[in-house]
Amino acid sequence: MSYKINTLVIGLILISLTSLSFASGPNKENRGQRMAQELNLTAEQQTQVQEIMKEQKSAAETWRSSHHEQTREKLSQVLNQEQLAKFDAKKKQHKEKRMMRKKNRSCR
Repeated sequence: MSYKINTLVIGLILISLTSLSFASGPNKENRGQRMAQELNLTAEQQTQVQEIMKEQKSAAETWRSSHHEQTREKLSQVLNQEQLAKFDAKKKQHKEKRMMRKKNRSCR
């Protein structure tokens, strides 16, 4: 269990650092290529790094989804139905705004 947690933490750190380092440019699609050039990766290393990043992204998404479900479950034990409905509506609004901002950034 500890190994899985450590692996997940390391993966999240790698994803965070990669996104901070390489997501600043207008062409996010090329961030893998930029990373390969900046780190002078061999073709084999590029393949391995891509696989690691893909695995870690999947693990992070799984963790995030599980975390949201756990939070919702805990809130449902504290909030009444009306409060929970308001919370869900606010959460949905926030998600929609986030998606719009993301869409607007990709159109630039």
